[in-house]
Amino acid sequence: MTRDLPPFLRDLLANPPRAGEGVHGFLFRAARQLHAHYPATEIIHILKNAVARCGRPVPLSEIEDAVKNSITAAWQPHGGSPVTPRVSKWPAVNQDRRKAIVA
Repeated sequence: MTRDLPPFLRDLLANPPRAGEGVHGFLFRAARQLHAHYPATEIIHILKNAVARCGRPVPLSEIEDAVKNSITAAWQPHGGSPVTPRVSKWPAVNQDRRKAIVA
């Protein structure tokens, strides 16, 4: 799956840090580079395999967070702009509750 990646990225994935040596940062750095090559679901799978024997259990939520949080800093080929997902800071309006309050 990763054989089509650039050599530096294959090396990064093949040599993850050990527990206590920056596994969390590794997940972010690797995910940031992988966004240009794979969708998020495959990135999660690749990172899960990469840190499987790092010396500590790495929760799936930590991997998913790294993938989600790295999208805004994702490397883009040919100097493109990073993808910025549009996420509202406010929850959706609950129309039923709104009507009840107004009434």
